[in-house]
Amino acid sequence: MKSVRLFLLVCLCVIGAACAAPHGWALESGASELEERPGCATARELLEALNRDEGGTVTVAGDIRWDLETPVEVTRPVTVELGDFGIFVPEEITFRVAGPVLFTGSGTSRPLLEAEGGFSFEGGVAAEAVGEHCTAVRAYSLNWEFPEISARGTGATAVDLLGDGPMELLGGWFRAEGSGSVAVRSERPVRLIFCRAEAEGAAVLSTGEVILDGSRVSPELPGARTIQRTAVPAHRIRENGLCAAMGTDRAGVEELWEDSLGGRAQFYAYDTAEREPAQLFSVPMAPVSFPETLSGDYEAACAPLAPEWFPLELAPFLVTIHAVGENQPFLMDAQDAGAGAYVRFFREITGADRLTLWVSEDGGKSWRGAEEYSGSAVLSTGAQVEGLEWNRTYLFQLAVEGGPMAGRSNVLEFPLYDDYHVNGGGSRDDDDRGDLGELPAGDFLVPPPESSPGGKRFLPRAGDLGKFASAQRGAPGKRGAARHGNWGKRGGEPSGGSGLAVQALPAPEPEKAAPALWPFLLGGALALAAGAAVLGLRSHRPGRHGKRRKGGGRP
Repeated sequence: MKSVRLFLLVCLCVIGAACAAPHGWALESGASELEERPGCATARELLEALNRDEGGTVTVAGDIRWDLETPVEVTRPVTVELGDFGIFVPEEITFRVAGPVLFTGSGTSRPLLEAEGGFSFEGGVAAEAVGEHCTAVRAYSLNWEFPEISARGTGATAVDLLGDGPMELLGGWFRAEGSGSVAVRSERPVRLIFCRAEAEGAAVLSTGEVILDGSRVSPELPGARTIQRTAVPAHRIRENGLCAAMGTDRAGVEELWEDSLGGRAQFYAYDTAEREPAQLFSVPMAPVSFPETLSGDYEAACAPLAPEWFPLELAPFLVTIHAVGENQPFLMDAQDAGAGAYVRFFREITGADRLTLWVSEDGGKSWRGAEEYSGSAVLSTGAQVEGLEWNRTYLFQLAVEGGPMAGRSNVLEFPLYDDYHVNGGGSRDDDDRGDLGELPAGDFLVPPPESSPGGKRFLPRAGDLGKFASAQRGAPGKRGAARHGNWGKRGGEPSGGSGLAVQALPAPEPEKAAPALWPFLLGGALALAAGAAVLGLRSHRPGRHGKRRKGGGRP
């Protein structure tokens, strides 16, 4: 009788160990082998090892359940060697990594990185799995900037997307090498935005529609919907430039640069077929050197630092930093307001008797007061000009009468076209070189104050352009229709479409019993009912064609 009880106890222990394996992962080695491998065995140990920021290599000694919200932040390149282990992120947790971290391992018995919660990667994160039928990353939710995810081996998968409903995969390089390998495998409709996917087998293998939005794949993907995009600097930065007071020191200019651009170059990527809204995105930018003192206008070079694999061409461009004299009226910038513009002044205009914003539609040959455009207004800090016509280039100049700031401002150019190629910077001189060119030759005909029915009467007060700033509007592909978002700051959105299946995933193979359990199968069957009651058995495998089960994942 004692032997029977002992036998049942052994069966229960074996079944419990198998069921307690994280997310259906059956351990392939005994405890003694795990103990012999030095390295990090818990999420806390791994976090502390990485955040010491010593670079080099960090070894993992067991499967890691990442249940921490504290981010990993490094500046020195570091490699995390996972071996046959993996990192699992439970639901409601996001594994945040910032910096040059490379995760390596076999990814065969389990993915290197798997999440029922989410991943947030930026600053050079990469993952590389090597082994037959390996998987580098498996997830329901991804939020990242320029990761490089690769898998190498027969049947290898770089990225495996689970769940249902359309998903956007934003900005990444996904590679798979080996017979039957797949760069992106998805059981849901997927939209690749600014991605590159390459594989010896299939670049993208999905049960739903595939949209290649500003992305490149190899081999080609018949049946996928393709959106071609071209990138231009955003927010009219090349036309407006930046402004600083004459004599500002280097520290002041650097602060202006950081506050305005944040060390990143922003671009609009517009649909060349003008059917889709433009995408607003940013990439890191090379450091810029400035003079000791700003004694005149200074041209700063913006050099985008997108990775070499990035599918869109991002050309360097110049930004003029205008040196504005004391009490000089100056038009700082002009931005879109639908079929109009709102113009900001560098300084608030105080003590003036009258302000007139002059507008030219013919390159400065003739001028009209802004009040002739219905709905326009001028305040102490800026002006709103309504009723402009599309596909024209306008010039603005402010005239100040009376007070310490009396005089005329600079002339600011404002192209208003339904094509980002022109508005985003484009080709001012229509030679298709993609540069701004020069302003029209010759002196501008400065409009006299009496040439207009009269400037808007003005009582000096603090103005606020916010009341005039309307939401940008326009048809898809036109000005004002941009979708805003930085790398990895986007949630999954329905991508629409017909739900056409491009390539069907093969039917999942039946689960196989671990070889180490076969001697106990007969005895295990006898103890199954009791074991289920004690251990609370349930499947940890997410549904292949539905939402993940609540409570799944590792214990």
